[in-house]
Amino acid sequence: MYSIFLLITASALLLYTLSKLHFSRTSIFITFSLTILIFYFVVNPRSCMDSALQGAELFIKAVLPSLFPFLVICNLLIAFDGIAIYSKLLGPILCKPLRLSKNCSFAIVASMLCGYPLGAKYSAELYSNGYIDESEFKRLLNIASNAGPIFILGSVASSMLNNIYYGYIILAANYLSFFIIGLLSRNKTKTRKFDLKIKHSPINIGEAFKLSINDAINGTLMVGGYVIIFAVLISIIKNNAITSIISSNTLNFNINRDFLSALLLGSLDLTNGCNIITSSSLTMTIKLCLISFFCCFGGFSIIAQTHAFFYKYKVSVKRYFITKVLQGLIGVLITLIICILFINSIPTFSSNNSINYTQFWIPYLIFMIITIISLSIESLFDAT
Repeated sequence: MYSIFLLITASALLLYTLSKLHFSRTSIFITFSLTILIFYFVVNPRSCMDSALQGAELFIKAVLPSLFPFLVICNLLIAFDGIAIYSKLLGPILCKPLRLSKNCSFAIVASMLCGYPLGAKYSAELYSNGYIDESEFKRLLNIASNAGPIFILGSVASSMLNNIYYGYIILAANYLSFFIIGLLSRNKTKTRKFDLKIKHSPINIGEAFKLSINDAINGTLMVGGYVIIFAVLISIIKNNAITSIISSNTLNFNINRDFLSALLLGSLDLTNGCNIITSSSLTMTIKLCLISFFCCFGGFSIIAQTHAFFYKYKVSVKRYFITKVLQGLIGVLITLIICILFINSIPTFSSNNSINYTQFWIPYLIFMIITIISLSIESLFDAT
């Protein structure tokens, strides 16, 4: 009790001292927060080191094996105009019902294949190069900002939930939610048409592999840095005395502590949040709904990453945040409906059980069917 009193007193004195200096409130708040973190590191170095090691272990076991090879493949796909080809084929199908120009399909396909934050990156590039106007750019940011399939199926479903079929539920909710957001935000006026010209520059396969691997290393290490630092921050928030008092008082209101912890701490970082949820004692339906919410919402870590691409433009972060929360709620509703209808029929398995490998060709068959249908109706939608 005395330690809490001393901490509050020292924090109040520090805040009062900083407020007397002639700096902006943002600088004072950030300096105050970072100073508190430094004090915590000095007082509890072992706890911070353990949480950093846990974040590194989570990154190495759940994120690195799936993310790095997939980033290399995606970079090769981008290098040889693969996303441009898919955007040409799928652009009319994706953009016409959403009342977006065909140019937007490039960012949407990149988001669907690669996930955060490439959708925001390519949306900003399309706008800065003049291929879409400002109103369409603001809509596209909310639509082309989603979790990637390799994170959902590989890191979450296979590594954390030990069941790939749960990943398909989350992935379906992730895709349907952004499509519904696009329908809800449709403009009544037609979008202006800009001609998107893809520059086909010759590239050597060896050079493409080199650049793809270098970019994948940088991207993977950046994700690992986010996972580790937010693991430390979550540990600090979770293990301090003030949080313990608040958490103990929630029992008086019959609030599930695991649910509250997963909801609050999971909103900080997507990867750590999914790991907290899968490690909790919640039912599988609630776990899938929470994971679906955070995959659609992204968490504050993902919002910070995407904001780095559009902060220079006149885009309301508050509106983007509210839209992502709405998409998360839509994802929860879709996940809940799917779970009510199908979760009892989903087979369960773990790493110790034998796996029926004949079931793994089903997603590839579905992908081939969709591709064949897209090619067949190319002339109908004028995809060329």
